[in-house]
Parts: sequence; C-alpha cells; structure tokens
Amino acid sequence: MERPRGRGLRESGPMTFDTVPKIAGVDQLFALALAMERESGRRYAELSMRMEAVGEEALAALFRRLEAEERDHGAMLAEWARQQGVIPAAELPFAWDPPEAPDPEDVIHAALPLSSPWFALDRAVRNEERAYAFYMRLAAGTADVALRLEAERMAAEELSHVARLRLARRRAWPTERAALDGAFLPVTLSASLTPLTLHFDGEEGGVLAGHVARAEAETAHRYALAARFALGTVTGALFLQLAAEARERGESVGAPGMSVAPRPAKEQALSFGGSLIDLVQGEVRLAGRLLGAWQDLMDRESDSAATGMIDAEVHVTLSRLARLSDRLAALKAGQTP
Repeated sequence: MERPRGRGLRESGPMTFDTVPKIAGVDQLFALALAMERESGRRYAELSMRMEAVGEEALAALFRRLEAEERDHGAMLAEWARQQGVIPAAELPFAWDPPEAPDPEDVIHAALPLSSPWFALDRAVRNEERAYAFYMRLAAGTADVALRLEAERMAAEELSHVARLRLARRRAWPTERAALDGAFLPVTLSASLTPLTLHFDGEEGGVLAGHVARAEAETAHRYALAARFALGTVTGALFLQLAAEARERGESVGAPGMSVAPRPAKEQALSFGGSLIDLVQGEVRLAGRLLGAWQDLMDRESDSAATGMIDAEVHVTLSRLARLSDRLAALKAGQTP
C-alpha cells in the first residue's frame, strides 16, 4: 500500500532548518529530504555561476559537481521511496539559511565582500552542517528503525559535503588563515597539540594515541563544564552528549590502563560573555581551530598509522563542529535554548 503524500508537513511557505516540524515517519523524511536536495542543487547552481562570473573556475567546478551530486541524491531518494511505496511531496518548499554577517572577531573575514569565494563557501558549509545536524537529531530521537537508518545514511552524505566544502574554504584564503590560525586556541589545547607537529619515530601509534586521548579528555571536560552552565536546556543536552562522545573517544584511543586527566580547572575556564550564544559561539570557534590543527597535521604526516588516527580525529571534530554550528544558528534564530 502506498503511504500518504508527505502527511503532516507544512506546505504554506518555505520551511527552514528552524521551522521543520516533527518528522513522524519515513514518508515525511523523504518529502523533506527531497526538498532539501532540490534547494541545495538550486543554490549550488547559483554559486557556480557566481564563481564563474568572477573567474573562480576551480570553485565553479566544485559547485557544479555538488549540484550534480544533489541531483543524483534526489533521484536515488525518489527511486528508494518508490520501491518502499512512499509518495513524497513533489514540491515541498524549503529554503537555505541566508548569508550570515561575518563574526566581528574574524576581522579579516569582516573586510571581505559578501560576494567573495570565501563567503560563497561559508554559506554552503553552514547549510550543509545544519542538514547534517538535522539528520543526526532525527536519527537519535526516533524509535523507528527504518527512519533511523535512513537518517543516519543521509547524515553521512551531508558530512562528506561539509568536509569537502570546509577544505575548499580553507584553500580559498591561505593568507587570511595564516593570520588567524591559533588566535582562539586556549593555551591548554594549543600546548597539547604542539607535539603532534613532530614526526613520529618508532612509537608512532603510542605517542599519537596519548596526545589524542589528552585532547579528547580536555574536550570532554570543557563540554561538561558548558553543560553545567546550560543545564536544563537543549544546548546543555547537546554539550552533555558531546562530552560523553569525547570521553568515549579518548578512552578508545588510549592504551590499556592509560589514565589521562584534563588540565587543572583554572586552566580550563570557559571564555564567554555570559549568554548561551556566547558560550556556543566560543566553542564553535575553538572546534574550528582544532579542526584546522588536525588537518594541518594530516597534511604534514606521512606515516600510515598516524594518518589513520588523525583522519578519525578530523572526522569526529567535524561532526562536533557541525552540531555546534547548527545549535548556534538555532539560538541566533530565537529557537528554544
């Protein structure tokens, strides 16, 4: 039996990441997923033409590839839905988040025109991160096995886009990145990452595992402190989840019997202006700088054992950053704290 056409989803105007209603079944998931794929394809087509107009051929080609992938994803979704007897809404409206003004602390970015390649990539990154976070929340919050599996699959696809777009964004402003790198890294994490710039000789796995475990322990400690500040809120629940993931990650890479304690609390003080937005924004900045540090290390390291562990750390940091960025956007939009 065919399922109803995207029942229960609002179709009176374009939905956004902040106005999507509760998804109750696979048919609704596919109605929304198709709408998101169409919107992404449309935006990538616009961005490719914009970059071509300013002579950024490499970026134009990247956006064209992403547009083609979104079309392919849409076709695959439609075929899967057909096989499952799902009839998604054909024209469910969805809209990307608008471009965001540059962070005043990123003074170099603030000096860039909004039509620059960096901002084109930045908008794409932000929306792909929000799509990833949406699917992750959906997967975590449903008891429907089919819905969870499909949401997890879609999340993985979105995260792969985030990774490629973030890499392109880094390459779009090498001189700017050099001026900003490390500007917001606290002393504790900066110090813990310093040995990672060395070539691993003889004890590659053990040396690297120790530094990864320490970085994860410090990250878990920071998120636990943030969760206490945001206790009883959606934001606090996210920090609790991220703290648990970081703790588990640190334990999984540490040697048997290894005990890794975070730095003293006085060195782990959270730096923010007192609001949830300030708190999350600070952690977004930190996660972004930490991601850049791991990626820089990946570029320099040639040992296969080390690069495998670093790549895994890039992936988990990317996942955290996407979810924190999504939470920040929701808070700025006035959503539930």
